[in-house]
Amino acid sequence: MARLFRSSQPQLRALLSPAVVATGLLVGELAAGLVIVRRIRYTEIDWKAYMQEVQAVADGERDYTVIRANTGPLVYPAGFVWLFLGLHRLTGADPDCCRLPQTAVTESDRCVSGGGDIEMAQHIYLLLYLVTLAVVLEIYRVCRVPTWAWPLGCLSFRVHSLYLLRLFNDAPAMLCLYAFVAAYSHRCFALGAMFFSAALSLKMNALLFAPALALVTLKECGWVGAIVRAIPALALQALLAAPFLRANASGYFARAFDFTRAFEHRWSVNWAMLSPVTFGDPRFANALLGAHIALLGAFAHRKWCRNDGGLVGLLVSAFGGPSPLSSSPSIVARSTAITALVCNFIGIVTARSLHYQFYLFYFHSVPVLLWSTPLPVVVKLLVWMGIEAGYNVYPATPSSSTLLQASHVVLLIGLWLGDAGLAPVSYTHLTLPTKRIV
Repeated sequence: MARLFRSSQPQLRALLSPAVVATGLLVGELAAGLVIVRRIRYTEIDWKAYMQEVQAVADGERDYTVIRANTGPLVYPAGFVWLFLGLHRLTGADPDCCRLPQTAVTESDRCVSGGGDIEMAQHIYLLLYLVTLAVVLEIYRVCRVPTWAWPLGCLSFRVHSLYLLRLFNDAPAMLCLYAFVAAYSHRCFALGAMFFSAALSLKMNALLFAPALALVTLKECGWVGAIVRAIPALALQALLAAPFLRANASGYFARAFDFTRAFEHRWSVNWAMLSPVTFGDPRFANALLGAHIALLGAFAHRKWCRNDGGLVGLLVSAFGGPSPLSSSPSIVARSTAITALVCNFIGIVTARSLHYQFYLFYFHSVPVLLWSTPLPVVVKLLVWMGIEAGYNVYPATPSSSTLLQASHVVLLIGLWLGDAGLAPVSYTHLTLPTKRIV
């Protein structure tokens, strides 16, 4: 029996090779996605609102304080407008169904999703999902997630629903953010900064990655290099927003980057165990903000910058230019990717409120985070299941929110106890460029 097992090891390794597993997952997800689109009923939530908002822009409106939909005012940055205006054209949305107020058109079946070809939109989102998954699988490879665990990035009923049956704008934003992480892990800092800027132009949650972006860029490029790489990224923001800035700059920033937005307790997936009074208390919001800042500071000082003399040491040494490579390229790549994903996860743990669609903010990163901890495999799988279960209870209950937050806390503790992507590991067969790529 032992001889038979040893003889089958080469075949088993071949079946579990990254290329084979990635191909199998992508083909399987393509097939599953086509079945979902054709067999499961689409549910209208925000797509029509997106079409109404961009219809106003198509009609010539450029003042953000005037643009609105049946769900409320436009609250996303300019990149969202241009992307969904393109989708408006591709899907053939009916202007009469998208204009407000609804005077000549009733909420008939023709106008439920703006009068366009919603199945085409779903197929576009399926392509978006597959490209995102391909980028995520590359991050798994760089971060040394075992290939047998890669299917965890595909096994979510809620995530498939959010991509293919809900069509939220979180999906394109996360593609840009994972592309940013992949680019940075391959030391393509200028390209990565552009992907980050593109994500920020779609949705404000990109800011959760910003501390990691700043730290890694300073470490790898120094202050001068960081500024040089930031200029094109800032120029992209200005270019996308230019028409709206000319019309009403203060209105654009107030709406597109609104940090004072109120959240409704009934939609909160992570704090359903609290009373509405406690949830709405400003002291609770301030406590979460304080915890967010404290956790970022602790991880930055003790984990991410520990080889640079701490956070202050990095800020000072960056004036002298890039830090020399202290580890092999494979370790640096893993460290870079995990730093960005942990930084984002800290924001998730301390979030003022998580809605169901916000699961996309970090679902695909969970396997990377789990395999950056010293937790036993059984505990890792239980944490993954706890997070998934928390998002599959609707409406959220005190029990489901408690399970979700407990899973978050266990994972966060595991990240603190683990190497967080920085401890030496011997993955010598993974080779990446040693030079810095602009």
